[in-house]
Amino acid sequence: MNVLRTAYYTIIKSFRDTKTLKIQMLLPIILILILGTALNSFFTPTNFEKFSVYYLNEDEGTLSKKFDEFLNNEEIKSLIEIKDIKSYEKGKKDVENGDIAAFIHIPEDFSSNIQSG
Repeated sequence: MNVLRTAYYTIIKSFRDTKTLKIQMLLPIILILILGTALNSFFTPTNFEKFSVYYLNEDEGTLSKKFDEFLNNEEIKSLIEIKDIKSYEKGKKDVENGDIAAFIHIPEDFSSNIQSG
């Protein structure tokens, strides 16, 4: 019973001190406004330009086929444009020159190497 009585009188005392009560109410609101304004740009969605990626798959295994399925997904296609190429050297050279954003190369025996550890 003493705990309830102490809590009751503490609450009454807090409500009588109007200066502290105003600060306790206004400070969180001010912080929300300041942080909301400062961090607004982090929460707005940004649209990325679609960029081009070279893709060279030299593997015939199951994992490379699954990766092909992943790249042919509509969500992925909306973000990147996949360009199949036949030469590793061309892909590497174009990335170094800045002609293409990225180059994905899946070497031979990729699936078997992954599965064997």
